[in-house]
Amino acid sequence: MITQKISFSGICPFSFELYYEETRSPQGEEHFDAHTHAECEIYINLSGDVSFMVENSVYPISTGSVILTRPNEFHHCIYNSFSEPHRHFCIRFGASGNERVLRNFFDRPSGTKNLIRLGTEEAREAERICRRLLEAEDSTLLRYSDFFRLLALLEMSFSSEGGREETVLPTDVRFALDYIQEHLTSPLTVAQIAAEAHVSVNTLERHFLRSMKVTPSEFLKERRLAVAQALLRDGKSVLEACEESGFSDYSHFIALFRKRFGVTPLRYKKEGGAW
Repeated sequence: MITQKISFSGICPFSFELYYEETRSPQGEEHFDAHTHAECEIYINLSGDVSFMVENSVYPISTGSVILTRPNEFHHCIYNSFSEPHRHFCIRFGASGNERVLRNFFDRPSGTKNLIRLGTEEAREAERICRRLLEAEDSTLLRYSDFFRLLALLEMSFSSEGGREETVLPTDVRFALDYIQEHLTSPLTVAQIAAEAHVSVNTLERHFLRSMKVTPSEFLKERRLAVAQALLRDGKSVLEACEESGFSDYSHFIALFRKRFGVTPLRYKKEGGAW
């Protein structure tokens, strides 16, 4: 006889939200929804000509690609073209207290090993699980079972793939991203960044638009706003969030934040970043 004693560690209560989205056209403007949030996120691609950025890594995406992000990792989807609809599932869930069982989210440096490529059968199973979760079965146990089945599927794929990282960016754009991150709280201009990258402003802007679908100045603004979000969630005052995210004008910061997120920084802080 072979026996094995198994004990299950407690799982802290958490909630998750799942949505399916299909985007068919740019609706007259480029999509650039860079952000951070306090939850873990699982993005599962079904179709679309897109890439995905997490921190300073840009990953090429295909059907069956999965992107994992943990709390406060800056990320966004890059629309390369609208030659086909962009269809994907996205799951966000709280991780506080459960970090030990989420090693493919937390056991890695920020902005690395975010990409998992599922095999054909694994991708189909992931889609089936998401569709079952969307149907909101009455059985709580079945919902638990499906959610943890998905996490297990991703962990097994993460182990076999090693959390593959593929970054394809022009040298000047790669330099600019690193430079922006290192000097985020300092006064920065596109001309200064271009000079440090040893290219002209026009060249840097052209390469940024081609690779990131956004200008360097817009990217810098969004990066600072995302940092401000995280600082407010961590309990910083509005003034501290303004200064520590690199904004020099307090009133301008409040106006930009409200325009971007539809709420003032103070209200965002008071409501725990639930926006």
